Amino acid sequence: MNQATITRIAITASALLFYFSLLFPVFTLADGEEYTALRALFIGWWGPMEGVYAWFANPLLALAGFFLIRQQTARSLCAILAALALTTSAFLIEEAHYFEYSVAVEKRAHGFYLWAGSQLCVLVGDLLVLAKDRRALRLKSPARREAAA
Repeated sequence: MNQATITRIAITASALLFYFSLLFPVFTLADGEEYTALRALFIGWWGPMEGVYAWFANPLLALAGFFLIRQQTARSLCAILAALALTTSAFLIEEAHYFEYSVAVEKRAHGFYLWAGSQLCVLVGDLLVLAKDRRALRLKSPARREAAA
């Protein structure tokens, strides 16, 4: 499988998981209500006011996908690792804030894990492209060509 195919599969899988994550709730709250992914996407950029930075994994995911498409694998890997670090910070969220009150988060729901999975797809794509690059570099090195001859 060549790099373009790996990239295409990783980006497509990531985009599908991301879009499907928007259809499901992200959190189940203590009052029985579900916090939807669309709500989290649209108001999540307010997170830093509450000390939550997980939303910023979204632009980093887009940036990592952009770099992967442009075959800048090292930059893509850095961006997706930063996105995953921000995603893990979502496990520290204990309350969902509304305008007048806040409710305790009981558990993460399907949308959260689909969102994290979309980032893992880009990470796996990066790692596969890097492995393919290293294999190609090893075969092209002059010492290997001389040893093979």
